[in-house]
Parts: sequence; C-alpha cells; structure tokens
Amino acid sequence: MMSSKSAFRLRSKLLLVSLALLAIPWAGYEYVREMETFLRESKQSTLADNARAVATVMHNRRNLFEPRADISQSINDKSNIYARKLQRAIQLDGYNDDWREHLAHAKLHAQQSLIQGNTPYTEKSLSFRHLLGRYGKYYYTLFEVNDDKVVYRSPNSLRLEQSDHLLIAMRNRKGELMRYILTTQAPGWVNAYLLSDDTDNIEPIRPEVRIKGEWQETETGYNLELRIPQSMLDDRITFAIVDIDDPITRQTKYVLGTTGGQPVTELGTILTLSPDIENILQGLDKGNSRIWVINRNRHVLALSGSLTQPGTPDIYPSESGFAEEIMRSLYRLILKQPSDQFDDNLDGASRLDSDDVIAALNGKPALRWRRTPDERAVILSASHPVWDDNDVIGAVVVEQTSNDIQTLQNNALESLLNMTLLVFISAMLFLLLFATRLSGRIRSLHKQAETAISEDGRIHGPIQPSMAGDEIGDLSRSFSDMLDRLREYTRYLETMAGKLLRVLHLIAHQTG
Repeated sequence: MMSSKSAFRLRSKLLLVSLALLAIPWAGYEYVREMETFLRESKQSTLADNARAVATVMHNRRNLFEPRADISQSINDKSNIYARKLQRAIQLDGYNDDWREHLAHAKLHAQQSLIQGNTPYTEKSLSFRHLLGRYGKYYYTLFEVNDDKVVYRSPNSLRLEQSDHLLIAMRNRKGELMRYILTTQAPGWVNAYLLSDDTDNIEPIRPEVRIKGEWQETETGYNLELRIPQSMLDDRITFAIVDIDDPITRQTKYVLGTTGGQPVTELGTILTLSPDIENILQGLDKGNSRIWVINRNRHVLALSGSLTQPGTPDIYPSESGFAEEIMRSLYRLILKQPSDQFDDNLDGASRLDSDDVIAALNGKPALRWRRTPDERAVILSASHPVWDDNDVIGAVVVEQTSNDIQTLQNNALESLLNMTLLVFISAMLFLLLFATRLSGRIRSLHKQAETAISEDGRIHGPIQPSMAGDEIGDLSRSFSDMLDRLREYTRYLETMAGKLLRVLHLIAHQTG
C-alpha cells in the first residue's frame, strides 16, 4: 500500500491547477501588443495629417523657398555654407567649447575640397572641419585644422602668404569682390589684411580691424575662430586654408577651400533659416512635435519645436506607499521606461537626406520610424510635399517620439500585472483554504474509517455521517450506512452460535 506521505496530495493538485491562472497575463500581454499596433497606426495617421496641414499653409508660396534668384541658381553648388543659428555670442578664444552643440554637424573638407596641390594629397597632412554661425549682427566661424606641420609667419618678413594662412573672399553690399588674408607669427590674436582687386596679387593693402580672430594651436594642428560683421558682405563668401610645410622654401603645398574644389573667387552662398517660415511655424501648436521645412535640395529652411520636453512629469505619482515603491522599482527593472533624454543625430542638422524626405520631394507623402543612436527612443517622422501648382518646391517633416505610446503601454502592462498578481494571490489563497478544508474533511473521514473497526474485526464505533451535500458528504453517509449494516451482520453472526447451541440441545433432548 502506498504511503500517504509519498502520495501527490489533493492540496498540491489544486495548487498546480491554479497555475492555469497564468494564462491571464499572457492573454493580457497579447492584448497590449495589439493595442500598441493600434496606437502606432493611429499616431502615423495623426502625424501624417499634421504634416499635410503644415504643408498646406505653404502651398503656392514659392517666394518662401526661393527668396533670391542667385541662391536658387546656386543652391546645388557645393560651395554653399550653412549658417547655424547660435543661442549666444561666441567667445573668441580659439577653443571649440562654445560650438559643442554644433560640432557633430561640422563639415569636413579634405580631398573633395582640394583647390591646389603641389604634391600628392594626403588627408593626414591637411584637412579641416568648418562651422559657420550667426548671432546678432555677426557671423562666427570655426576652423579645426588638421595640419601635420604648422608654419607661422616670420617676424622679419612682409610676405603674408609664406606661412600657413586663411584666405577669405566675399561680395560686399555693393556687389564688389573683397579678399582678405589672415596669418599670425604665433598662437593668439589674428590680424586680417585687405588684398587688392587683382586676384593674382596677394600683397596686403591695409589691415581690416573689423574681422577679429584667435589662433590656437592643438595636438593635431590648430583652431581658428573668427567674427565677421554681417554688414561687410552680401551673403556670398568663400574660405580657403593654405598649407605651408617647409619653413625654408615656404612654398605652398595644399590649398583646401569651401568651394568644393573650385577657385576661391567662386563664391558660395550663406544659407540661413528663413525668418518668414519660422514666423509661420511659431503660430502653430506643435505640442511635443518637431517641424522641419526644407527646400528642393534638402537644405533646412526652418526648424521649430523640440522632441525633448523639459520638466516632463514622471508617469508614477510622487506620493506612494512602501509597497508601491517596491512595485515601482520592479516595473522599472522589467519595463523599458520612456525617456526625454536621448542622443538625436539629426538635432541641429542643416540637411535631411532620409528616404522619406526624398519621397516627399518626389511628390509622395511618406512615413519613417527610426531609433536614436543610443537606443533610448524611437522617433516617427511624417514627410509631406509642398506644392506650387504642379511643382514640388519643398517639403515639411513633422517628428514625434513614441514616448506617449510607450507610457500608455507601460501603464496598461502595470495595471495588468497588478490585477494578475491580485487575482493570482487571491485565487491561490482561496484554493489553499479550500484544499485545506477539503483535505481536513477527508482526513477526518479516513481517521473515523480506520478506528471504526479493530484489528480483530470488531466494530468500535459509528462513522458520523456528514450533512454536507457534496461528494465527500455522500461518501461519509455511505460509509456510515455501510458500517451500520456491517454492525447488524456482525451482531447476527455473533448471535448465530447461541442459536445453534440451543437448537442442538433441543435436538439432543428430543432424541435422548
């Protein structure tokens, strides 16, 4: 007979059956996944409608996208320079600290920017990264020059071109070509000199005190930081870095410029954000969206709004009990939390080249999901073309993060987990109590059945019948009835011997 200790008890069986309740969170999770799909589709539809609405405001307004004929004709020229909108004036110290938020978008000039080379070009010998910004009445520019041999101007020489130097060519407000050269005898303040109208002549005419700068030597070359009044030029300018490596011969080795390999006199256009488009965007309710407006060549004309909202409230209440704090910590471990602090590789970009933008410029609205480089956020962008009759003159790109979807999904999962945990614990306690009571009744019936009959077969006492209407009650009444009948049968057997003796005595008496 199997020992009761080795048997799989009823209470364990009921607890095992209760594990079927785990189907509840699985079904809930599948529901949340379906909800996420619905929310993503809804967000795509809403963002596409927003992009279309913003684009509609700019339809048939070509002057917003092509304000000047000379800019529109040269918009594809690699010599054009994008002037970034600065939040504060740049301190001219030769360091890039003030440019930190724009450094990721600095343009590298190397082989493709080579104007002149007297030896085979190597990027290790000379290259530079360039940034141009605008604040107040000034343009600020930074050159991070990678130069393996920095040669400064000789103190005894009047020739400014026989050392590493910067050439600037610009068109003034009168339409005249103006050329300047900047060089220095040592790191520090940089002097600018006006050159003659003869492009083959680089002899200085006079100092130009309006152009101020600082030259700072670095481990890989030098930094050059300048400030130029906007009143000096008519949005046309070109820069060129001239490299001198041999301090004896002082011959030019390389000339790298912002003209895309064209001569320095081929001026580029300064591209800036459009104040008219910015004014239009300022009147729109952007919420937590970021809106870009670009021209046909994907240059950014206006940018408004932000994907990161400062002071975003926590999705959890600030006042909570100890148990809620524990659950909150647990959820933060198992659920990915939305964050407004992430690295966005498009933040501050001067040009957009993604597939959805190209599709919009081809006349087809498009959507795009992308992850940020640090994988902390997912961004949805909706692009829509801007039309002028049958021509696409630009595009609008509206962006939002999926943080609101993730917040709703997390809230739903947390409610689901809380409800599942509550139901599971309640069910486990109920089944435990039920199994304990059930097994107690069975043990009581088992004990009564074992003690009702002695080892010699004598019936000691009755089995108390249960009044319960379930199967165990029926079983106890059946046992009680069976024991009563067995008691009657035993009593019959016990009296049978006496009856037989009396019969035998009676027979003997009659035959004797």
